[in-house]
Amino acid sequence: MKQLITDFKGGQINFYIQGKGDILVLLHGYCEDASIWFQTAKKLSATHTVIMIDLPGFGKSSLLSMPNSMSDLADTVLHVINELSIPSFHIMGHSMGGYVALEVLNKQPKVVKSIGLIHSHCFRDSDEKIRNRKKSIDFIKKHGTTFFLQEFYTNLFAENNIASFTKVILAMRKKYKNISAEAIIQGANAMIERHDLSKVLSNCNVPFFMFCGKEDTAVHYSLSLKMASLPRFCDFHLLGGVGHVGFIEAERKWMKALKDFLDLM
Repeated sequence: MKQLITDFKGGQINFYIQGKGDILVLLHGYCEDASIWFQTAKKLSATHTVIMIDLPGFGKSSLLSMPNSMSDLADTVLHVINELSIPSFHIMGHSMGGYVALEVLNKQPKVVKSIGLIHSHCFRDSDEKIRNRKKSIDFIKKHGTTFFLQEFYTNLFAENNIASFTKVILAMRKKYKNISAEAIIQGANAMIERHDLSKVLSNCNVPFFMFCGKEDTAVHYSLSLKMASLPRFCDFHLLGGVGHVGFIEAERKWMKALKDFLDLM
């Protein structure tokens, strides 16, 4: 695996490349980093070149001088792609990474060969979701990140899976404990301010891959079902007993579904 850094708008963006073959860009979710995809990349390395990007403020990427809207984050991804002189690629993102992937598709539809939304969706946040994000921002400003992050990683998993993945949850808490409050707040604001992109799904010919959890408390499966009806081609997976990180909670099913989709491409 290669680790590379590129300068972009007053900061540095860290990313990793592994494998050979067709290009697949993987974007991590909120309060994660590119390493969340290392296991997936390893298993795809014989058939695909996997590019994993630390979004600004997460992993080894610095915060940028700009506000970090979804459009800004998409520009960050496209900058890495342009630096590597890649003409077209598949792109997938988990949660917030899915929002960024959709914005990449919205900006540059001709370069995207397929897109995957992993526990993510195309709609604007509900008023209730926006209120909850703002409460989280206020909590972090008052109390710091420690307690917020401890609860955050537990809530990624379906309730019935928490005991089985206790070691994974503890490892995530340890790995990501130094994420800055500013990065978390900027990420939350970017999600609050993002636009509805359902028309992007309805109007483009790009194949969609969707991987969702029926016990996901961050993205209710009703949103996933609503979204799945929009694209012309959608390979849709809704797993029972899975929360917001099905690629961890149901790794075998995740890898089979992902490989089957990519084989079609």
